[in-house]
Amino acid sequence: MSYFKFFTFFVFFTLNNRYPNKIDNTVESEIVDEEAFVSIRITNKQIQSQVRTVHKALLSLDPRFASTFVPLNFLHLKFNFFNITNENFKQAKKSLNTSAESYVWHFGDFNLSFQGLKTSDNNNLLVFSPNTESLEKIDSFYRIMIEAFKENGLNPSDTFEFYPQIVIAALKNPEDLDLKKKWKIFADSDYVFGSQKIENLDLCSQTVNPITGYFDVLAKSVFN
Repeated sequence: MSYFKFFTFFVFFTLNNRYPNKIDNTVESEIVDEEAFVSIRITNKQIQSQVRTVHKALLSLDPRFASTFVPLNFLHLKFNFFNITNENFKQAKKSLNTSAESYVWHFGDFNLSFQGLKTSDNNNLLVFSPNTESLEKIDSFYRIMIEAFKENGLNPSDTFEFYPQIVIAALKNPEDLDLKKKWKIFADSDYVFGSQKIENLDLCSQTVNPITGYFDVLAKSVFN
């Protein structure tokens, strides 16, 4: 499952027994058999302001870009998908907690800085990325998270490819070569978006909640 398809559709550290009772983290509803994803939201106001600046610049170049923009409250980094059912939901919540707690126990606060604007997925996406230091942190966390879920019997999707990037715009028509060519000129490896201390780790449904304008959050854990 590529980032483009999803958006156009609108370390081995195991601490499973270290925090056995810290599981009360859900925004629960009835769980059906579905692919849910682990993610972090980007909510920092400076980062959102920088994204807004890029959106405005794109609009000034071509008004058609308006239909490509990812809303500011929708900015997130998606790690991977897992098949979640009523039967394994408790284990999924435990895995989520283990992932966050394990990272903090080994590395401390999950602080990420973002720099660089580029296209991705055959120029169908406009994205920004973590800087070099933050990429190392994300790689460490990703390994911890995957191992935590595997230890609880949940395997990641074998079709999803993880890219440490935040999508800010996505072409609805991949054949629109004109827009692809135009937004390539915005690529800038030095463009600074800002930093954020990541506080929450979410397990999200692929269903967008019409009230919040964001994915339904099935479970939540805290980096502390």
